[in-house]
Amino acid sequence: MIANREPNPFPSLAEDATAPVQESVTVNEAAQLLGVDSFTVLSLIQRGKVIPSRALSGEITLARSELAKLTGKGR
Repeated sequence: MIANREPNPFPSLAEDATAPVQESVTVNEAAQLLGVDSFTVLSLIQRGKVIPSRALSGEITLARSELAKLTGKGR
């Protein structure tokens, strides 16, 4: 038996099942899903219609919940 076991500082997704998983798409992917040009998506971001985030690679991404705001379809 290990008495002084340190807690895992990097829990796996299976260990933290209560954490919501936020699926994101790139600006180009969002444009394809919405049937518009990528410049239109960037314009929507600039006007504050959707809230963007950045991937670790630095690429602008949008959560699918943000896209649902535009389509009127809540998920």
